[in-house]
Amino acid sequence: MTSTSPTIFTPQSTTFTTITTHLPPTKGEAIAKVIFRLIGQISNKPKYIYDVSIHPDKKDAIASVKHKDSNLIKHHTHYWNVKYINFPKEFTLKQISELMIRQHPAIKVSKEKSIEQLNLEAESYDRQYPVKVEIGIKGTTHQGKEYYLKLCPDNLENSAAYIKDEQGNPVQVSLNLGPLKDYRYKDIRNNVLPNFNSKYQVNLAQEAKGPCLRLTTLAPFTQQVAPASGEFQQAASSLSISSSQILPRAEPLFSIRNTQDLTNYLAGEGSKDPLIDEIVKKMVDSFTQLQQPSAEAIKEVIKLFDKLEEDDQFRILQSLTAHFVDNPLIDKNILQALTDILVHFQKFIYQDNLEISPRQPSQFSSMSAEFLNKLESKHLVNMLRILTDNLKPTARPKENSLIKQHLRVIIALIEAMLIKEVEGVDKEIYIKAYEAISQFTKDEDLEVAYLARYGENSFLKISDDRTTGDIIKDVGARTFYFLRAVAKIADAVDLFEPWHIASAFDAPADFQKAFAFQGPGIVKKVKEKWFPEDWFNVLFKVRYTLFEYPHIFVKAINALSTDVEIQKKETLHHPFFLMGFVNLLWEVLHFPPSASLDDLELKKVAVQLFKQIYQANDTQKNYNPQEAFSLKKERNRTQLQEITKRYLLTCTTHPQQEIRELAKGVVNALSMDKSQITSFESAPLTALFTEAIKKVPLFETMQRIAEKLRKDDQLKKERAYYISSKASDPERQFSNPLPLAEELKGFFKSESTYALHLEGEGGAGKTLAMKMLADQLLKNYSHESYFPLYTYLPKLKDPIHKALEHTLDFYGVDRGQANQLRERKILLICDAYDEINFDRFSRRFEDPKKINIYVTNGFKDKEISKVIFVSKTGTAKKRCFKPQGEDLQRLRLTPFDEAQIVAYLKRFVAERQKDKTLLWTEQEYLNNFQEIKNSSLGKVITNPFHLKITVEVLPIIVKRYLSEHPGLELEKIFHGQKKFVILKELFDVFACVTAYRSSVKTAGGHYISPQEYLNYSIQLALKMGSRNRTFIPWPPENYVGINEQERNDIQNSFRDFFEPVNSKERFYKECLIQRNEGWSFIHKDYQEYLDYLGGKRPAELEEFIKRIVREYKFKELF
Repeated sequence: MTSTSPTIFTPQSTTFTTITTHLPPTKGEAIAKVIFRLIGQISNKPKYIYDVSIHPDKKDAIASVKHKDSNLIKHHTHYWNVKYINFPKEFTLKQISELMIRQHPAIKVSKEKSIEQLNLEAESYDRQYPVKVEIGIKGTTHQGKEYYLKLCPDNLENSAAYIKDEQGNPVQVSLNLGPLKDYRYKDIRNNVLPNFNSKYQVNLAQEAKGPCLRLTTLAPFTQQVAPASGEFQQAASSLSISSSQILPRAEPLFSIRNTQDLTNYLAGEGSKDPLIDEIVKKMVDSFTQLQQPSAEAIKEVIKLFDKLEEDDQFRILQSLTAHFVDNPLIDKNILQALTDILVHFQKFIYQDNLEISPRQPSQFSSMSAEFLNKLESKHLVNMLRILTDNLKPTARPKENSLIKQHLRVIIALIEAMLIKEVEGVDKEIYIKAYEAISQFTKDEDLEVAYLARYGENSFLKISDDRTTGDIIKDVGARTFYFLRAVAKIADAVDLFEPWHIASAFDAPADFQKAFAFQGPGIVKKVKEKWFPEDWFNVLFKVRYTLFEYPHIFVKAINALSTDVEIQKKETLHHPFFLMGFVNLLWEVLHFPPSASLDDLELKKVAVQLFKQIYQANDTQKNYNPQEAFSLKKERNRTQLQEITKRYLLTCTTHPQQEIRELAKGVVNALSMDKSQITSFESAPLTALFTEAIKKVPLFETMQRIAEKLRKDDQLKKERAYYISSKASDPERQFSNPLPLAEELKGFFKSESTYALHLEGEGGAGKTLAMKMLADQLLKNYSHESYFPLYTYLPKLKDPIHKALEHTLDFYGVDRGQANQLRERKILLICDAYDEINFDRFSRRFEDPKKINIYVTNGFKDKEISKVIFVSKTGTAKKRCFKPQGEDLQRLRLTPFDEAQIVAYLKRFVAERQKDKTLLWTEQEYLNNFQEIKNSSLGKVITNPFHLKITVEVLPIIVKRYLSEHPGLELEKIFHGQKKFVILKELFDVFACVTAYRSSVKTAGGHYISPQEYLNYSIQLALKMGSRNRTFIPWPPENYVGINEQERNDIQNSFRDFFEPVNSKERFYKECLIQRNEGWSFIHKDYQEYLDYLGGKRPAELEEFIKRIVREYKFKELF
């Protein structure tokens, strides 16, 4: 049934057909092809053995079938047709993999009645006659030998390898699967097959036993990555199944709330989640389908434009041009959008040209140019005509802002038409456009005049067929000559001083080649001067230096303060140069944030230059030709100063803190009026984004899960104090405990360990550690790492069989999203195993605590990548969690050592200093805890929760004892006391401390007296104990997965503690914390202590409170 056919390398083989992965081959290899082979038997009396392969392109595959009859000496092979039932219309590698590569392939094979036909039914399964799937991979080794690799996903040890000998016959060789040897179904389906050509290399090696086919992982492209933040940074950065490092993005995936966040995410380095591609595509679809795009929608697509695929960029630009041309009314938003997009492509073309070798100018190739060639020329011409008509004196807009926008888009449009080499344009259109621009060259508004003059210079690039332009028709060649001239000048003039460039601009012959054809043409009809002005050339060179050599630009700026000759340069006092220079700096400040030091330094330089330009044009002092950036005309000085002032004020709201603080310092030093400050960033753009994520429900679901964890009160309140625990393997004697993050790092790296059992004493920090781990994983999440699902097992209806299903229900994940989520690597954190009420299952199991909940939950079949089980020490055996035939890693949290205690004390002091509730200084805490470390209390505080309580109340306890026994050593206060006595005193004081703190906090309209606080807490703890609850999901209707009976029980039992809201809300928000599971006390131990207090008679309880208050003098403290 599984014997190898000698025709496995033959293309005509009826048994093997191929599915190509369509990925580029690895170096030295042909593209490997993937084959799916189904083997099994069916029973239609007689029984048959079948062998069939599936082809992705044609569904008329042939199955080879034999009778299964032991009495027959010779088995004849028959060839049957194959019929596909419930298969997808189009086969893809992904779709077929999802059906085939499973522990139980979702394929049912049967024989059609009366005819020789094999039926393959998708999404079905025959338990009696299951299908066996083999994967065949055919390709060429790195050494050039043809190979065939047979992978058996149900048991990779049965895999085999074959190569062709010199006669073309298949010969079996030994096989070393390398990184694949421990892979599971999902790993093969999602990691190996789709990426085989790009991630793996197949080598033929000569070993002692003969030739061996060896698989190795291709070395990934590595980059330097700043360490991730948080205690679990090392574990979180090593959660990939491959050895390659995952690059975290500056904007975490689940922090994306609007288009700006999305843009920041796309701008970052590292692996991009496929869901983001879906969201972006949906946003583009939504925009192009709009009848009339809103201002916000246009701003959103502009934000994203640089990060889009070329086809999506074209769709947006085509949509915008169509809106513009169809609607003669000028829309400022569309004008802005068109300008930004056309300038974007102009920049890319310049960058492409800068990469041209001088020996190959004719080979200019630009994706941007190709993109613009897709646009219809008539649209560009119509846009130019409309813009020109609206700039005529008779139709001149009254708003300067609209004039500026017209001028900007005309300039960008001329560049686009030049790049596209639009032919057949009536020269009168160009002349009218030039005239429309020229009327503004002497406008009183400096920025308007600058844009007009810049536009005039841009017209110099338009070719005239009656001149030597015939020799240099190609725009790439023209631009090349122009840029090569700049490069030559850079050789002659120090690149560090671009200001010197103006005097040398008319020398190189390359400029004559680039511009000679422009002289007697279009421009001559309106203006004799045809060569670009000096300020235009210098501005171009400054822009070039800025974008190509930012570090050199910074040095050039620094030279301005020391080189007097540079400061005297006429160009640096030209109003149009300075206007363009200020706009360029403003553009720099809008660059997306980057981890690069150049980025931050460049933006700081821009702010300092604004300050320098502002001061140089102070109207209170006279013009100084030796001071850089000063203008001669007072009108120009006033306008330029006003523009730089506006920019500086806006920079005080810059999103980058360093720039924001620098700008605030500059503004304060210049004593500016701050009443006109506008926000650097507009309100978050969400219209298209919100519409898009509705169409990508998995993203919404994963984001909702992440948000639930972020809102967890325990995590929010304890994050600032958190000190990572240490852990050791309880089965390894004398092993030194390591930080939990280090131990978890090994678990995540292991490709053969799927479950981990974490145990620890009550209060050891198990739950908080797991929530911190989940939080860190979510912050650094990519589709190649683990997605954490935290679940509190006692809350689940059936944690023994359906822990995953009920956890997904709790997070509101429907079946379709659950299937998509399982395609990713899931880490399921199952907390509080020891708190499960096993009495609920006593009828179904002889001893529920002896069952293996990893096996009963079928986590392996459900393809859960990793599971962590959490329980109190001594409450669970290894057999409760161990996967069948696999290892179980075990860890036990160890008590805090002295270094951890000191670290906690320092964090506690740092946080409590913020709200001024400290009773000791940091040094007093350190000194006093040093004194008690050898006492009975010293052993108690090695427990993190007990340490938390002690830090709160020890100053009060010490004050009481010293008031009664002055000079008493701290160690003797707790000398010889038993642990339960110490804990009782700590909890006694802590209960009253929290009550009195609450009374101070709620002083006013929502005042809660200490007695009311304690009575509410005690009565609630009693009720929770009687209902066997450690949390209360209130209101129950807001929690998914609670059935009607449980909902009614919760409402009947706890309504009086939560309603009416206007009177009870202040109590439960003060006394409880809100976790994902519901409302609870800060710890189960504290709940049990309150339950113990509830056992006292009312009179005893009242006397107890009075005694504690009297003895510890709370009224004096608060």
